Amino acid sequence: MFPTYFPDVTLALLCVALTTCEKRDVLELGDADFDYLAAEHETMLVMFYAPWCGHCKKLAPDFAKAASRLKGSIQLAKVKHQL
Repeated sequence: MFPTYFPDVTLALLCVALTTCEKRDVLELGDADFDYLAAEHETMLVMFYAPWCGHCKKLAPDFAKAASRLKGSIQLAKVKHQL
């Protein structure tokens, strides 16, 4: 049937698809553009995250999926924690 590495390849492709989706559908905000871009949207859900946080890493794919599903109605954005 399928080779034994099939689930690994499928998972890798799914991760690439979610990453691509996230880059298009989730705005990345910073100090310089937060106020400006947030003011452009009536409603926005913002995730403040730290790249080293395990909970943030676990949430990222679901946040990207939600951004794709809500595209056009609610904008999702993320703000990276700065040290």
